Amino acid sequence: MRPILSTTNTYNFAQTKWLANKLKPLSINQYTITDTFELINEVHGLTINNGDMLVSFDVCSLLTNVPLEETIHILADKAFMNDWFNVTHGLNLNKQDLVDLLRAATKDQLFLFNGQLCQQTDGVAMGSPLGPLMANVFYVQHRRNPRVRRQVARILQEIRG
Repeated sequence: MRPILSTTNTYNFAQTKWLANKLKPLSINQYTITDTFELINEVHGLTINNGDMLVSFDVCSLLTNVPLEETIHILADKAFMNDWFNVTHGLNLNKQDLVDLLRAATKDQLFLFNGQLCQQTDGVAMGSPLGPLMANVFYVQHRRNPRVRRQVARILQEIRG
């Protein structure tokens, strides 16, 4: 089960939204398609031959499986490369400040389920403004990993038959 948590009006929603807006440029790359319209533009001019397939991969429980601590440090490292975060946004934070803000926005989130107070200890809550951003940052960091590349190649081979 993957509960989607509404974080609107929670104690840290404004902080989470602020961080997501500031850090979004770090999650976009040449592989990012932002919406359906962009996807349509990308595939519109493709020539599709007999036997060709358009495949979309869905990672099972992606957001809830993002390792928070590792992803927080990936984001902080990217944000403070050449002091990008401070220069871009006119701020005066240090890397540890950003790590602490990201931890407060993502870790140990509380939610009610069947009348019980539960705590999400790892992974990004589905419904969090930081969810898609952190998942994309983690994936892009690891897409060059040889093990991940072998898994993708095996899946593509299975699809081709």
